[in-house]
Amino acid sequence: MNKYGMIFIVVISLLNLSCDEEFAPKLPFEEKYFVYTSLKGDSTKQIIVVAKSYDVSGFNPQNNTTSPEIAGCFVEVTRAGVKYIFRDTLIDRPDTSRHGKKCRLMFLPN
Repeated sequence: MNKYGMIFIVVISLLNLSCDEEFAPKLPFEEKYFVYTSLKGDSTKQIIVVAKSYDVSGFNPQNNTTSPEIAGCFVEVTRAGVKYIFRDTLIDRPDTSRHGKKCRLMFLPN
């Protein structure tokens, strides 16, 4: 058998391999909570964002217009026995096309 015949057989064999699992691009929604943080040792500006997952109709996450940040959270970080309590803050959102003008962040007061 020549070289091209062997390559053809290998390619056909690889194409016959497949998964038995079904692909589901959108599973049943389960709300989860997330904490995004930027704690910098060389700065006094510490930021924490508490948010939740969201579901949209269809498959485009850009369709969500409800802000995912959670209001009224109490965030406390303890380091070396010292407690740092973050305050709930609203800042201007750079992109206002989806979630409105303000973004909710937790800042560490100076």
